[in-house]
Amino acid sequence: MCISTFVEFYIMNTINQIFFSPTETTKKIVNKIGNGIGFSQQFETDITLYKNNYNFKESDLVIIGAPVYAGRIPEVVIERISDLKGSNSLAVVVVVYGNREFDDALLELRDLATDKGFNVISAAAFIGEHSFSDSIYPIAADRPNEKDLELAFEYGEKIKSLINSGDIKNNISVDGNRPYKERKQAAAFSPITYKDRCSLCMKCVDLCPTNAIDKNNPLITEAQLCIKCAACVKTCPSNARVFENEYIKSVAKRLNSLCNIPKNPSIFI
Repeated sequence: MCISTFVEFYIMNTINQIFFSPTETTKKIVNKIGNGIGFSQQFETDITLYKNNYNFKESDLVIIGAPVYAGRIPEVVIERISDLKGSNSLAVVVVVYGNREFDDALLELRDLATDKGFNVISAAAFIGEHSFSDSIYPIAADRPNEKDLELAFEYGEKIKSLINSGDIKNNISVDGNRPYKERKQAAAFSPITYKDRCSLCMKCVDLCPTNAIDKNNPLITEAQLCIKCAACVKTCPSNARVFENEYIKSVAKRLNSLCNIPKNPSIFI
């Protein structure tokens, strides 16, 4: 079934960008897609640290972006978007993964958006640097790169053309399986902090999406709360936060070996 109410979509001029992006890879992709669509008004809602409960109208266009963790949408993201409500509002869903596979995450995000009242007209999976990537075992290092961002902009242009044509499919089909990939219980560990390097700048505390790092003493991390997003590791100005866990090192080594051929974005439109 297609929507052909051309006049109603033609006057649409507002984009609402919603993203969970601890290391800003998803944010970069969503921003560039929004730039490509090019509507005159664009609003950002960063749900990395806080939950929001916006209600969207039928005339709204919403881009929802999230990272992929082990082939799924992180549970914290599901909680953060739980109060979003659409009214058959047009939506584009985007996942960003670390060059392995996006598995069932894009389908899961599409389903979540649909359940919240959004009409998902397009979806995409882009590549971003893996959370476990480092100088020893780089995994999709420095992605999204310039080419990725160009493709994200071009994707946005295609979405704009689709909307202006009025020939829009309801809740587009995407790759993935149901039931979704089993969500395995992650072991409770977190990055450690080297006391002699730490300047107590508290940047890691401010950036942690689950408040796992003690607000009074950044040397202390509650491992049970850590989602291993690596925001603290990748942004620490003194390189005091590091993953020293042997499991992380073994996964990084394996992904570095098996996932070293750069993948291209997957677009569903």
